[in-house]
Amino acid sequence: MDTLNKNNYSLITETYLEFDYNSIFWSAIGVNNKVFKYVDIFPSQNQKRLKKEEIEKLYNKYKNIREKKTDEKSHERFLNNRLKDTDVIFNFKTNEILFFTQLLRDIIQDNRDYEFFRDQFFNIHAHCIGFFRNKVNTENILNMFAFQLAYIIKYLERQNLDTKLLKLSMEENSLKPFLNECRKKTKCKADKYLANEMSMRHEALKERFYQIAIHIETIEEPTFKKYISQWKNNKKLPNLAHIFSITGTLHNIYSRQQGADFIQLILIRSLLHIEKEHKISSKMKEGFLEKINFFQKKSIH
Repeated sequence: MDTLNKNNYSLITETYLEFDYNSIFWSAIGVNNKVFKYVDIFPSQNQKRLKKEEIEKLYNKYKNIREKKTDEKSHERFLNNRLKDTDVIFNFKTNEILFFTQLLRDIIQDNRDYEFFRDQFFNIHAHCIGFFRNKVNTENILNMFAFQLAYIIKYLERQNLDTKLLKLSMEENSLKPFLNECRKKTKCKADKYLANEMSMRHEALKERFYQIAIHIETIEEPTFKKYISQWKNNKKLPNLAHIFSITGTLHNIYSRQQGADFIQLILIRSLLHIEKEHKISSKMKEGFLEKINFFQKKSIH
């Protein structure tokens, strides 16, 4: 290994060991475990489908496991515990963004949009690695997000794609605008009826992902009703599977706007997560929105 590669190896592994970046990245978009294989994005059912030899081949961590029950527990423990193996970390150093862009490829069919969003998330990913490594303060991290967000919004508007739900959500600091739009599109005023609609859309999503060997749990109407109440009152954030279901509720069939709304839901969900995790003050939030407006008007042409 040459000097440059050794330095990169050291930088990446030390960053991952200190900050557990895999968990940081995925938790922001609604995945509550580490992801070292594409199916880990939706782990609840997929963990059970992993065979002993797959675990040994991929992770080289749990050898001589004989029973299926032990197999599942080992894989679950690996996903949720802090990773210490620097060789494994280095091997998976870019998997967060590679798996995420693979997910984008599965949901966004327009090549222009896919390439644009892929590049923006690569930028965010690279900046975050550097910021965490150099212990950049929260305000500067938010400035980076403000620029990227302004750039994405500008792109969407130039493509005649609607961004009003994202803007309203940022102003209200809530997912309510997206949920209200779901009510409008489905003509479901009561949470119970909206929950039933989301449950049906979620089942369609489940069938779609089954075609690419990803298994998603069924969510019944009473559970979605509880989730909707939590989301609109900012008591809980939707996970990634829920974001797919909300997007599906907004759009019956695929369109560029559906892909745009999926991205915007990911962005607002990430911002609300960051606010909660880092206890962002009201003053800092106001400054963040001002920065977005500034970048839109002054810095992006």
